[in-house]
Amino acid sequence: MKIRTLVIVLAFVLALSLLTACGNSSSKNDLTNNPSIESVKEAISDIENITLIEIVTEDNDPNKQLGKQGGYTGSLFFKSSLVTYETDESAIKAGTDGGGSIEVYANKSDAEKRNEYLAKFDGTAFSSGSHKVLGTIVIRTSNKLKASQQTELETNIINALTGAGNDTSSEAVQTDLTGDGNGTSSETVHTDDPTQASLQLDKEETRGRISYRVASSWKKTSDADMNTYDVTENGGIIVGSLNTSPIVDKDILNKNWDILVGKMKLVERMKSSYDDFKVVARRDINGIPVLQYEAKLDNSGVINSVSGFNFIYGDSEYMLQAIFPETDDSQLLPSTLKQIMDSLVIKEYTQSELASSGEGNIGDYHVKILDATLTKDYNGTPAIVVNFEFTNNAEDAAMFLSSTNVTAFQDGVELDTAIIMNKSVYDAGLAQKQIKPGVSLVVQSAYVLSSNSPVEIEVTKLITFGNDTVLTKTFNL
Repeated sequence: MKIRTLVIVLAFVLALSLLTACGNSSSKNDLTNNPSIESVKEAISDIENITLIEIVTEDNDPNKQLGKQGGYTGSLFFKSSLVTYETDESAIKAGTDGGGSIEVYANKSDAEKRNEYLAKFDGTAFSSGSHKVLGTIVIRTSNKLKASQQTELETNIINALTGAGNDTSSEAVQTDLTGDGNGTSSETVHTDDPTQASLQLDKEETRGRISYRVASSWKKTSDADMNTYDVTENGGIIVGSLNTSPIVDKDILNKNWDILVGKMKLVERMKSSYDDFKVVARRDINGIPVLQYEAKLDNSGVINSVSGFNFIYGDSEYMLQAIFPETDDSQLLPSTLKQIMDSLVIKEYTQSELASSGEGNIGDYHVKILDATLTKDYNGTPAIVVNFEFTNNAEDAAMFLSSTNVTAFQDGVELDTAIIMNKSVYDAGLAQKQIKPGVSLVVQSAYVLSSNSPVEIEVTKLITFGNDTVLTKTFNL
């Protein structure tokens, strides 16, 4: 089995452990008659050039029509890599201009009324792009796309929602034997080609905080860095993980793809080590931003194709890769990769786990201990400034200073609060600002250092009891 040699090459090239990813396959069902918006999102998630997909809620609906009489029963916005937009802008904030949107209505009449309304702006400065009714759905694409791009994207969405071209059953393949391109022949070709059939993944495996399914018949090789599975004589699947401690909030990664890619150390190594490395798509799968890529790997003169997905969850970067000879026309490995990703389950972090990483809920508030800066107080004594992100989840306005209690320790002894006059380094007023429900604000605390020992930060409720959450984080000086 030559995949073992590839693993050795891969491990040497990366000089690190490797990782897993997750994905969704498009639905084969017809989703044109008032489908759930979740099933629509799943169906279009694999369309080329569609990246971030976000479902509209009553709280963020830009049109304020969700669930109202004559309004849509579900709506989503998506970004397209063909449209230039701010990297930290959400799909909903970017609107239809960012790529497009899909609106689901209770009946075809409501969908057609919406389409007629949009048509009033066609050819004007207020046009928002193309629009088309499909059953009870209105499909919209960005006005920033070229006409040919709008048509292609619209067609791809229609195919995904209707299941067109998705029948890969191994029972029968209809072929056109007349040569006239009409496809009228009724001849059926039966095939036992295993590349046309889904493999039975009957065994659950785990790595880090993910679990996934594989075939029990595959030969497995495992070490601290990766699990390797021999799928064919010359090709296999690799699932690996690399610790990226501390825990990274997925909401932060969702805000900016540049931050996400910058934290993917394995991807950076692959860019410089693989041939023809290219990002195929950037997408949101189950609320987690995932990078999909393809590449070539030269193994002693034999060129192998690489298909992979990388994502970060919690304190680890995960990678799932299929590696197979370039001369192998089989789609078995890529389709198997998709099956494994479809089976992937992520174990969510508990509040106690988040607390030990410096993040969690303190009563009605969510707090993250971010980072720290060394400075000096007004008297020239060494001091430390600690930054926090404070989110108000209560019903009324609140301030960090009166909602939490922060304590700093060195060598087990509580530190005194520092007085720092340099406002470019420390702004004590931030912790005293009232913020409304749902708003987040970065605030600061400052302490006089007593030594060069690590500084331990603890955050609790203002008034706490023995079983209340304690957020902790240690900074080495």
